[in-house]
Amino acid sequence: MCLLAFVLRAWWLDRLSFWLDEGFSAALSAGPLWYILQQSFTKEPNPPFYFVLLHLWRGLAGNGEYAIRYISLLPSVAAVPLLYGLGRRMAFGRGSWRLGLLAAALGSVSPYLVWLAQEARMYSWALLWTVLAAYGLARFLGTPSRRWWLTFALASLLAVYTHLYAAFVVGAEGLFLLLGLMRAKDRRPWLAGLGAAALVAALFAPWFISVTAYAGETSTWRGFIGVLDMLRVLGDNFASQNHLPSSVDGWFELILAILAAAGTARLLFATGGRSHSPVPAARLPVYWLIVPIAGVYLLSFKEPLFSPRYFIVVVPAFLLLTAAGLAALPRTAALTLLGLVSAGSIWAIGRGNTIPAYAKEDYRLAASYVGNRSTADDAIVLVANYIQYPFQYYFHGAGQVIPLDVDPQSSLDPLLSPLAAHDHVWLVEAHDVFVDPQDRVGAWLRARYTVADEKYITGIHFIDFDVHPTVDALPAAAHATNAQFAGGPALAGYTVEPGAVAHVTLYWQTAPLPTQDFHISLKLWDGSGQVRGQQDGEPLNAGLPFSRFPRQGLVKDEHYVAAPPGVYNLIMSVYLPGQQDLALTGQSGGGQLTLGSVAVGR
Repeated sequence: MCLLAFVLRAWWLDRLSFWLDEGFSAALSAGPLWYILQQSFTKEPNPPFYFVLLHLWRGLAGNGEYAIRYISLLPSVAAVPLLYGLGRRMAFGRGSWRLGLLAAALGSVSPYLVWLAQEARMYSWALLWTVLAAYGLARFLGTPSRRWWLTFALASLLAVYTHLYAAFVVGAEGLFLLLGLMRAKDRRPWLAGLGAAALVAALFAPWFISVTAYAGETSTWRGFIGVLDMLRVLGDNFASQNHLPSSVDGWFELILAILAAAGTARLLFATGGRSHSPVPAARLPVYWLIVPIAGVYLLSFKEPLFSPRYFIVVVPAFLLLTAAGLAALPRTAALTLLGLVSAGSIWAIGRGNTIPAYAKEDYRLAASYVGNRSTADDAIVLVANYIQYPFQYYFHGAGQVIPLDVDPQSSLDPLLSPLAAHDHVWLVEAHDVFVDPQDRVGAWLRARYTVADEKYITGIHFIDFDVHPTVDALPAAAHATNAQFAGGPALAGYTVEPGAVAHVTLYWQTAPLPTQDFHISLKLWDGSGQVRGQQDGEPLNAGLPFSRFPRQGLVKDEHYVAAPPGVYNLIMSVYLPGQQDLALTGQSGGGQLTLGSVAVGR
């Protein structure tokens, strides 16, 4: 099962781009240790353990996506055998190993755990520490010893210094111990457990007080959610991450919910053989699941706290309860249902990693697109400013990256007017609804500059504004051609630059003014006479059609043609949609103009 858990988590580990939070993890962990700790006790609302660990890990493993995410994979795999050990302590006799195996099997294929194990975030470490703490507590209540008391205390402390939601789990364990103390004949282990929980709370207090005092702001991205909606969202995530087809997803979720309810009933009334004495840790998963959910719901009346990914710390309890429900069935029925759940889970994992609709923001593709087209004279403007973390991880192009700190109440002129000094302005927008909900930045730029390109790439919107679409004269580096297309526009010259994509700049005459909106075709031909790359469209990607050319100067019209790596012959033509290419005046053989050869690829 550990091997299966590893394969499922490692298979698509670097397939998807870092999203916003992962980019922040990469940026913060790249700083020195003192900076990480300083940020943790001031601006960063997450405890520091994971970021410190990631900082040390990167010194050994490197800075690539796979390496940075790999450290999240390891604790998720390590939690699987701990689920087995914990499941064995939820029941007596022969049924104990069966419950443990079922819990480990469910944990190894859980789409929720796999999804978060493939993120460069702290969630899998919070999972590991909470499972280890619960295991230590279960062992301590069964056979009290200093070793298991220390395991519970230390793992709980690491959990709360990994993610804030682990504090809800420690609270749930404290309530479990307090109520168990009232029923226990031998109260010493229960009192010792309470002491460990209190010690963890005392050691966590300095960080919690510091961050709470500094923050003082209400979340802008989390809204209040009702208890039924909270349970529905958690059910969707715990079952399949909503990554199964809608016709299947509801049934899959219902099966797991019924099994978890049956397991809850079984563990609440767990007894141990002839003595009928309660299994010491049998009721722990019930408290572990219910108390944090209830706590978050109640505290959300003061400030919205709900985020389904944070509840990874209670998923082990859900898996244990589901395993207990399976273990109560006859062996054949239990194995059949386990096979069904495992098949559905693996299906959901595959869909989550391969269907674009489930992907987060693709900063890798967005930064590559801009980086392949920007020059040193360009400005890359980021709204919201905090998307700089994932964007700059991937951005290796030229140009000045400018994260904008937009104040909804202030004038944009002082902030945006300096952009006029640049050749192009690339506006990159993601999560901007929180900082610029009225799109004031986009409207300001559209009112002043020509839109040369506009794209949407998986959660990211960007626009290329050509600040200076005309030039007074042909640049010295350009090839003069004075090519006149019969009945159409005249090309004064051009430049062709190699790179990851072919960068073609055409300089069009503005007099006489073309009366129709002609299209341009640029084709990359290989040595065997095959077209390997092509781009068709109007000047400035329809941002400045021929019929709207200004009355003076030359229109600078940039195009980018992608193709597999190689050396190609670049040929252009001009046409009206649905008609043949315009002939070149004074040239026989049609309307194709050869612009020379160009190398594509790094």
